Amino acid sequence: MDSTWLFQELDAPLSFLDLPCLCSARSCSQDLRSTARERLAQLLLAAFELGSSAQSRRRWLSVLYRVAPLRLAARRAAEALLDSKEHRVVRTEACRLLEAAACPEPAALDALATAAAAEGDRFVRRALVDAARRHKAHGKAMEALVLLSEASVRVSEAFPSPLWL
Repeated sequence: MDSTWLFQELDAPLSFLDLPCLCSARSCSQDLRSTARERLAQLLLAAFELGSSAQSRRRWLSVLYRVAPLRLAARRAAEALLDSKEHRVVRTEACRLLEAAACPEPAALDALATAAAAEGDRFVRRALVDAARRHKAHGKAMEALVLLSEASVRVSEAFPSPLWL
């Protein structure tokens, strides 16, 4: 499968990658494969940082999660989740990535609880609930669920539903 379509927006950084070397990595040693993977993860992290639109940053975060080591991807997703200036599309994708992690980092679970306490966007809150529910065995995820349920009660009290609903 040709995955160069992922790099449409970053032609210049691609010159740093030796694509034939990366493509033939299947027949190379484990050291060369891990080096190529680290270089690709660094490129993807730079692409995420330089992404101009919310959709491109969401896409780069998703690709980073699939390629980079789990610790780096989870840390970057947690940072994106905690950044209130980040677009909700990126924060929602960060929640989905933290939900998909089989064994999330403790810092990522802390980010779930912290974001749950201050999140105002309903789409991100829904993604936070899904991620916290997936990892409810952890104390911080359970704390996030409690905070999110308290926030939903406050919202429903502030905006009661019409009688016909």
